[in-house]
Amino acid sequence: KQGKASCGVARQYTGSAGKITNCQIGVFAAYVSRHGHAFIDRALYLPKEWTDEPARLKAAHVPSDVSFATKPK
Repeated sequence: KQGKASCGVARQYTGSAGKITNCQIGVFAAYVSRHGHAFIDRALYLPKEWTDEPARLKAAHVPSDVSFATKPK
């Protein structure tokens, strides 16, 4: 991902690349047991630099009630 138009793209650590690079991060919640697994919810992680720029959020059509949260939250 390059540029400033793709929602949530920033230089940040990504486990799949194992380094800091331009990327989008998705946060997923899943249920896993010996009987099976299922995705419960998902969200696009927005870095602080994104949530600090209301015009950028509006241009990317991010809902107005979205604010910064750490990945664990």
